[in-house]
Amino acid sequence: MVKRKKKRLRLNPKFLIALLLIAVAAVVLFLTPLFDITDIKISGTERNAKAEVLIASGIRENKNIFAINKGAAEKNIKALGYVESVKIKRRLPNVVLIEVKESTVCAYMDYGGMYVGINKAGKSLCRVSKALPVEGAPIVKGISVIKADLGEKVRLKNGKEDEFEVLINLLDTFEKHNLMADITEIDVAKKSNIMFRYKGKLKIELGGLEDYDLKFNYIKAMLSELGEGATGVINMQSENYTYRNTVE
Repeated sequence: MVKRKKKRLRLNPKFLIALLLIAVAAVVLFLTPLFDITDIKISGTERNAKAEVLIASGIRENKNIFAINKGAAEKNIKALGYVESVKIKRRLPNVVLIEVKESTVCAYMDYGGMYVGINKAGKSLCRVSKALPVEGAPIVKGISVIKADLGEKVRLKNGKEDEFEVLINLLDTFEKHNLMADITEIDVAKKSNIMFRYKGKLKIELGGLEDYDLKFNYIKAMLSELGEGATGVINMQSENYTYRNTVE
């Protein structure tokens, strides 16, 4: 029986040299004080204090700039609330840039004993107890949230995706007609019977999604005619739009 000679694994000397150089470079990058962070610049924050952003990031001065975990830091900053996006950049040799883009709450949705504030992408920006007043955005009825991780898109109860799309279209229309700041409540439980309140006093029964622009042009004309502090109901559900001076 002929014995086969075992083949010896031969490594290319150039490969070994390259590997050695990489190892040396890694040691230099991670151990030399040249790349220790000396400055952390934070921009784009209004609702969140810079100190809060810095603590959430976990990034500290005197730490090696290559040792920071950008993915984890960005995720932790998003969890602060009101944050739409975060970018963390290294400016070599020793400066870190944290660029925050904050978002505005456009609506508050039911979330058990709380309201969750969302932006128009459906991302959760904040959570507020129902015992506290909410301002600056309307409260939504007809849709409930079952999961609201800050910085992530909310999950809706009973899969109300169609109603949520109606809500977003309605918010866009309010913005288009410069009404957003005065809308206090929206009810989208029925797509054929949408309702909202203007300044908490005037109820507007919009009906369905058809003829949006025509309806809102009429609504704006009525608001101008009724003046500040108007109460009652504007009914847009039939061909003949009506107004009745009753409180509902």
